[in-house]
Amino acid sequence: MRDTITFLVSTSSGNDIKLEDLERTSKLIGSLPSSISANEEYFPKIAEQLFTLLDVSSNESSVGKAAAFIIGDIVNRRRSQAVTRIFFSPIVDQIRPPAHSASNNEELVSELDLERALRRVALIISYPNPSLTKRLFKPILIPLWNIYMFAKHNLKSWWKELTFDLLRSYMKVSGELEDLTLLAHNLNRNASRDWIYANGGLGGIEIRKRNDTEDHELGPQEVDERVEGIMDILENIEQSVITTFFLTLLKTWLQGNRKESQEDNDPLK
Repeated sequence: MRDTITFLVSTSSGNDIKLEDLERTSKLIGSLPSSISANEEYFPKIAEQLFTLLDVSSNESSVGKAAAFIIGDIVNRRRSQAVTRIFFSPIVDQIRPPAHSASNNEELVSELDLERALRRVALIISYPNPSLTKRLFKPILIPLWNIYMFAKHNLKSWWKELTFDLLRSYMKVSGELEDLTLLAHNLNRNASRDWIYANGGLGGIEIRKRNDTEDHELGPQEVDERVEGIMDILENIEQSVITTFFLTLLKTWLQGNRKESQEDNDPLK
C-alpha cells in the first residue's frame, strides 16, 4: 500500500498529483480480490494502512493527501453503510465518542487523539465532494461546533482556527438550512449529556465524562458568544439560505408567542 502511494507521489511533479492518477490508484486499491470478504477482511486492513499514511508528518504531506483522496473515493464509490463505518468510525468516535460507562470526569478522548481526528477530517475534505462531506459531517457537525466555541472561549487559537476552517469548508460545500437550524437549536448546550470538553494537559482540548450533577445548559453570556459564532459562520453561506434561515427563526418565534398569548387568555386557567 505505502509503496504504491509513494510511487504515485514520486512520479508526480512537485506536490501536485494528477486527479486521474489518484482515481486510477484508488480503483486499484479499492478493487476486491474475488476470494475476499469486503467488510470482514479486506477493507478493515486497507483502512488501517490508509490511516497510517494519513497521519504522516508534514514533510510527507503529499502521501497523506493521496491517502485522504483514496479513503474518500472508496467510501463514495462503494456507498455502503458498512464501508462508510469502517473508514469513518475511527474519526467520528474520536470527535463524538460513543456512550461510555466511565467514571465522572474520566478522560474519554485525549487531546492528541482529538487533534489527529480533526486533522484527518481536514485532509479528507480537502478534495471537495458535497455528498461525501455531508456523510462525514452529519454525525460530527454539532461536536465540531462545540469544539470551536470551547476553543474560542478558552483562547486556544490553533483549535479555534482549525475547527472554524472545517465548519466554513463544510458550509461552503454542503451547508443547508437544516444545518443552521441544528446549530441554532444547540445554542444553549455546550456538549453532549454524556461528555464535555476540557483543557488538556498539553494545552489542547480533550473530552471527559460529564459529571452527573453538572448542568447541561449554558448561561446568557455563553449563549451570546455562540450567537456571535453563528454569525461568523453565516458569512460563508449563500444569501438565499441565510434568508430562509432567519424567516424560519421568525416563524418559530411568532408561533411560540402566539401559543403563550393563547395560554394567557385561557378562561379555564
